[in-house]
Amino acid sequence: MKQSMSSVDVAAVVQELQSLISAGIDKVYQHTREEIRLQLYQRAETRERIDLVIEAGRRLHLTKYPRESPKSPSSFAMLLRKHISGGRIAEIRQHDFDRIIEIAIERDSSKNFLIAELFSKGNVILLDRERKIILPLHSLSFQDREIRRGEQYEYPPPQVNPVAIQKNDLVQLLSLIHISEPTRPY
Repeated sequence: MKQSMSSVDVAAVVQELQSLISAGIDKVYQHTREEIRLQLYQRAETRERIDLVIEAGRRLHLTKYPRESPKSPSSFAMLLRKHISGGRIAEIRQHDFDRIIEIAIERDSSKNFLIAELFSKGNVILLDRERKIILPLHSLSFQDREIRRGEQYEYPPPQVNPVAIQKNDLVQLLSLIHISEPTRPY
């Protein structure tokens, strides 16, 4: 069974999620240490509900059959509610061809970004308009970036994007690969 999404999976799901543009955010729940659920409504007049599940490091998907809501919200869920409940999804995009999904949310005159990192252990990070971290699900330190409250959000170092790679870059990349001769049995 597949444990996490590939960059191709992320590209496909981001395309599918374009139907959520202008959907309203009602509530936010945290079911487990890694799983966040956004309760959305697509039409203001019908209040048709759908849920977006984000599991840090693994997956992001829609569901019409959400888990039962926790009895009391976590502090992370409460902070997300404070900043994005009542807002509308303005944009959903994949960063480069990486396993990072960025959701832009507009509410009144403010704009926030919810970042879902679906690689390694993953993370869900709330950013303000200037892309400063309001709060991450997990505070982490890496060699090249800090995921902590108050820090400027930095994307991880870029990976090779197979969709946008140029022929010269591909030739150079392939020249770095050493292929040894197969051994022959005697």
